[in-house]
Amino acid sequence: MSNKNMLTSFLLPVDDLELFKGTAALAGSMVRLLDGRVERITLLHVLEGSYLAQHMENIDHRVEHVISSDLIRKLKSEYVKKNVEPELERGRELLEQSGIAVPVDIKVRDGSPADVIAEMATTENFSTIVMQRRSLGAIESLLVGSVTERLLHKDITASVYLTGASKESRQCDGASILVALDASEHSSAALEEAAVLLGKCSMINQVVLCSVTDAVSFADAVERGNEPEKETMALLDRAAQRLEASGVPSGKIEKVARYGKKTATALEEEIKNRNINMVFMGRRGRDQVQELFMGSISSKIVSCCPEQTIVLVTGS
Repeated sequence: MSNKNMLTSFLLPVDDLELFKGTAALAGSMVRLLDGRVERITLLHVLEGSYLAQHMENIDHRVEHVISSDLIRKLKSEYVKKNVEPELERGRELLEQSGIAVPVDIKVRDGSPADVIAEMATTENFSTIVMQRRSLGAIESLLVGSVTERLLHKDITASVYLTGASKESRQCDGASILVALDASEHSSAALEEAAVLLGKCSMINQVVLCSVTDAVSFADAVERGNEPEKETMALLDRAAQRLEASGVPSGKIEKVARYGKKTATALEEEIKNRNINMVFMGRRGRDQVQELFMGSISSKIVSCCPEQTIVLVTGS
């Protein structure tokens, strides 16, 4: 996604209104900060059939009784008007109360939430998805999955903002930010997204640029005749220059190079030891089979850092 299209259109899935309050706070902070860059916002609720489940026990299920498509449509319409639309309207009010002046559209769709979110983000060219994640442990997520996990395995170009549980993670101004860096195009895209957003911040506590080279990668680089430490510092210097060019004060930027430990472990240590509120990182989009056997750094950070907002960005 080009710099021009970054952070211009927001898709906000709504399931539980209490959870959505965190999403609304973060989205409101971002829209105010970007000051006119955001052109449109859509609230989306996906029906998975729960509206039918609530009514099926009241319907005659004898073989000779056939439920007509008209009845199905009527039940769905009644459910949406009674249960869904009021929640979405309250969601819109939350955004308006946060000071957002951008028009907020409301949409209701049928299907699997992850599939619908991914399809809408792609077909309607949304730049950004902002959503609250539910608390699923690693084992539970592996067995039953979650909308977040399934969405992250989709082939989407929209950046995904997973709102953290802490209040500090839902505000851009005054935040402590970590940008995870490597030589990939996805990492470069994450840096660019951070530059666009953070360049608008008037108050930044700190921005940590962090590059991790695990023991195997370090040894491989040396064996090939490369100088991994020199290459890492050059990567960090270029990243710092990009942030400074966007308006981030140089005194707020810290460059951190870690060697030896596994990438996810080292990043988790930096995030928690430095009281980071928001993390930007690239997303490679492995499918579930690959991830089962190979693991995913971004998925591990999402799982182990529930207090922080995690921003996952895919390169073009």
